[in-house]
Amino acid sequence: MSFTQEFLYAAKTGDADKVQQFLADFPSLVHARGDWNKRPLHYAAKDGHLDVAALLVEHGADLHATDELHRCTPLAWATVFGSLHSDLAEYLIAQGASPDIFTAVALDKTKTVQAMIRASTERACRCEFLAFMGKDRAVQALVKSDSMVLNAKMSRHDDDRQPIHLAIMKDRIGMVELLLDAGTDIHARTASGKTPLCIATEWKRHDIAELLLARGARLDLCVSLALGQPVETAYCFANVPPRYPRIRPPQRKRNLHAVGN
Repeated sequence: MSFTQEFLYAAKTGDADKVQQFLADFPSLVHARGDWNKRPLHYAAKDGHLDVAALLVEHGADLHATDELHRCTPLAWATVFGSLHSDLAEYLIAQGASPDIFTAVALDKTKTVQAMIRASTERACRCEFLAFMGKDRAVQALVKSDSMVLNAKMSRHDDDRQPIHLAIMKDRIGMVELLLDAGTDIHARTASGKTPLCIATEWKRHDIAELLLARGARLDLCVSLALGQPVETAYCFANVPPRYPRIRPPQRKRNLHAVGN
């Protein structure tokens, strides 16, 4: 194990004494990089090691550093992936970390999400006005800078999940209602084709599934399979969307030489 790997392992396992010793001798290790460009603070945040995170922040850890796999900050690693470490997340926010739509959803910060939706709506209105005025470059700049819209997507590695998908996984029924009221697509699909209802079924979020059905969510092949129906039954009774085409037998090619004049 290399010097850097030993330090990253100490951060990951919550060995505060060893982390402090390393930082005292080699302060630059606070910016060390592990797999997929993860920093020590990412490792500490993922497993909820608040004391280690505090040491790293005190020594200048970058609160806004993102890894290459998930494109997420330490705050996201403390909230979105695996267990929710609310105390560590609140500490990072108090130190200046900025929640995005996914971390706000995971933390059930209703007012923050509402503010993000309002800001996104205002930008959309401004885009429409600028488009009407023929300001194409300004429209492109606004669209590019707006990362807090309702249909924002996580990385491809995270199945391109949108805020409503994460809200269901975190069992935030109030947040699901808020997102639906704001105009989230109730049939939004992840990269693997899963709708909110499919995820609610898979994760056994029965209250959320009932809410989605009451709001007009459709049963499809994904949901039918998640409910444990046989494949044949699922194909027969589910409302199969266009992205799940039925298998058709190959067309026989005509033998032009066999056709008479």
